[in-house]
Amino acid sequence: MNSGIYQITNIVNNKRYIGSSKELGRREKLHYLMLNKNIHKCVKLQRAYNKHGKEKFKFQILLYCGNKDLLFFEQRAMDAFNKKELYNICLKAGNTLGIKHSKKANKEKSIRQMGHVTSLITREKIKNTLTGKKHTEERRKNLSIAHMGKMIGLKHPRIKPVVQLSNNKIINYWISASDAFKELKIQRINIIKCCNKEYGRKSAGGYNWRFATIEEIKKIKEEKI
Repeated sequence: MNSGIYQITNIVNNKRYIGSSKELGRREKLHYLMLNKNIHKCVKLQRAYNKHGKEKFKFQILLYCGNKDLLFFEQRAMDAFNKKELYNICLKAGNTLGIKHSKKANKEKSIRQMGHVTSLITREKIKNTLTGKKHTEERRKNLSIAHMGKMIGLKHPRIKPVVQLSNNKIINYWISASDAFKELKIQRINIIKCCNKEYGRKSAGGYNWRFATIEEIKKIKEEKI
């Protein structure tokens, strides 16, 4: 059994951090990794570690127990000490509610997230995961176009929409040759060779193909509506 309750004790003042884990060995390595990088989530423990050094702290296993009993015994262990004897910010096992980050920590988090915008596709995926909703193939394609247009605006080098032709008439459009392959099972490389007119290839899967612009794809989509 490798799950149980542990403590990280400062041998200078006997103050400790108590926790629980399903994999004690991995948890020990993770704690020291974060402490050494000065990014530990427990500010009090990190400050003490920075002050006294690694050699003044020791990781100890208090007891082994099953996964379902981890929180119970973790709480019992914390209850055995008063608040001043613990580095733990939250004194309720398994709960981080009520923890307030410093202004510096909040500012650093804000800077990290500045300029980050969740894409339309990602937002839709999150929404669908929560609601169980499934979009039609047409809806997914439209979302891809919206996202692709944004990427093209940034001159993303890997996005190349393609159109499928029969008798020189456009019969379908795809965000990429890879998307065409996923549905039609026509080899992506052959579609690209056809679009680039490599080795005299004029068709792939019995159809003609060529690259298209975002504007052209949007126009095709509007005509279908």
